Amino acid sequence: MDISDERINGVIDNVRQSHAAFESITEDRAVQSKDFANIDFEGIMDGVAFPGGTAKGHLLEIGSNSFIPGFEDQVIGMKKGENKDINVSFPADYQAEELKGKAVTFNVTVNEIQEKKLPEVNEDFAKKLEHKSLEDFKDQVRKEIEGSEKGRIDGEMRDALLKKFVEANPVEAPKSLLEEQRKALVNDFKGRLQQQGFNDDNFDEYQSKWAEDFDKTAEFMVKSAFLIDKLAEEEKLHATDKDIDDKFEAMAKQWGMEKEKIKAFYKEKQGLERMKYQITEDNVFQYLLKNSKVDEVVKPAKAADTKA
Repeated sequence: MDISDERINGVIDNVRQSHAAFESITEDRAVQSKDFANIDFEGIMDGVAFPGGTAKGHLLEIGSNSFIPGFEDQVIGMKKGENKDINVSFPADYQAEELKGKAVTFNVTVNEIQEKKLPEVNEDFAKKLEHKSLEDFKDQVRKEIEGSEKGRIDGEMRDALLKKFVEANPVEAPKSLLEEQRKALVNDFKGRLQQQGFNDDNFDEYQSKWAEDFDKTAEFMVKSAFLIDKLAEEEKLHATDKDIDDKFEAMAKQWGMEKEKIKAFYKEKQGLERMKYQITEDNVFQYLLKNSKVDEVVKPAKAADTKA
């Protein structure tokens, strides 16, 4: 697998970003683009502070557009210790219903102006990350990208094979199971939306918009699970005790933990049945792959993946 230097350097740059240091600006100047401003702010709407609109010691990257439009632009030009009111309006499509399109005032104080300093990519940086050398660090990054790409390709292959498997073996899915699976999908989706700060109004809107997708996904999951179990039964592909033990052994080596502790964790969290199904599913996938004609399609290399 050909991994370009550009991709490797991109990963290394992300590592540099995570190890960046923030240094205070000592010269007497105002906030400018790309600075990091340590600010206190309080949001006022209709004369009252609104929930979620207040913070102290918030580090704001100027130019990141992480705040509502117009906020960062008005912080530019402020000096350390300066306080002022910033008037902005929330976007009409803002996720919080009660703030959509609302005009608000933020009282803002700049506590400190900082700049981000990235570490140099050299032998010392690599050793700080517990690599033998810079070359060793790059080799490790290359292996991780290769592993990620292999996982992506395997995943796409698995999805395509399973789709063909279901299409070639039409079965009737019980309505009760379809409804149960659809409900699980909707609840999972709702939970993820709530974690992102969306409210029930947002959820109802998305649920209505994607109702057909929920139906199709639930139907596919029920049918594929039935066919996987049926093929596993016919070809003796169900997970064996040895399969499970081998899986725990591999996990122990990967995580650097004792196998028995991992087993205990899975039993306590009732994850053993899920593991058995995943192993069975993988056995079925390998069986389908072995007994299917697969045409490999090589995608043209992206510019970012082409070595100079």
